[in-house]
Amino acid sequence: MHHKKSIVALSLLLLVVASACSLNRQLPKAADEEAMMVEVRSAIAAAVPGKTFSLGVYVTEGGLVTLTGTVNNASDRDAIIAKVRQVNGVRSVNASGLTVG
Repeated sequence: MHHKKSIVALSLLLLVVASACSLNRQLPKAADEEAMMVEVRSAIAAAVPGKTFSLGVYVTEGGLVTLTGTVNNASDRDAIIAKVRQVNGVRSVNASGLTVG
């Protein structure tokens, strides 16, 4: 009888472990893009500390980041682009919509 209880307990433990492992799947692409957007916005803040801009950040599947909006000067623009390119997963940056004003 004790042997049967041990087998049932072990089976339940294995079931719990298997369920936990299935929860550790890779995030859907939309969540990956959202996470990358957060990292890109953090990179922008780190590139130009103390300055705030109202910039559009768009991340598409495959790591394409598109930036839009207006920055104070060309050095801010260049710093933002350089820092965004360093974000893990970013394959290219389209900054044609990022203007100096």
